[in-house]
Amino acid sequence: MIDYGDFQFAGPPGTGSLWFSQVMRPYRTVQYISSGGVYVPFEGYPKNTLRVSLVRHPCDWLSVWFDRLRDGYELPPILKSFFDNFDQTDLTWFIKSYLDLKPGAISKLFLSYDSDSYLRTEDLPWAVFEFMEMVAIPNTEPLPATTVLQLASVLKDSVLYHEVIQADKEMVDAFDYF
Repeated sequence: MIDYGDFQFAGPPGTGSLWFSQVMRPYRTVQYISSGGVYVPFEGYPKNTLRVSLVRHPCDWLSVWFDRLRDGYELPPILKSFFDNFDQTDLTWFIKSYLDLKPGAISKLFLSYDSDSYLRTEDLPWAVFEFMEMVAIPNTEPLPATTVLQLASVLKDSVLYHEVIQADKEMVDAFDYF
């Protein structure tokens, strides 16, 4: 969790949270950073201001982590055991592992941030422009390029896609994913 004074920010790994904190550097001085950094949910921290987080389509999020794990990416502490026993043969088996071992866990993770405002990764960078306007941050610097890929289309209309949507229905409904 990062406290910027007039708002706090935290987001799950794989949603663009590091990008968001990079965007805010020229505009806001960090008042406090939790020991786990940007990925630590707000729980246990005083709620004295607006809380903001990022979310990502569950299929996109799984796709990103499949690629990262295959590339040897080191998991942040909040995800250390999330992918235990997942089959990494290919994306299909990885998603089947999620559905067999942890259905609905993405919803639980994302909703654990308990934010006042959620920005959808798929809506970047425009969601950040709107947020900056809402909290009166003048947009005087160009935003860094996003590397957010929208991968759900790869799975769109597949049986697995619909099974993930059902497994994470709470999040899908809350953030208008379909």
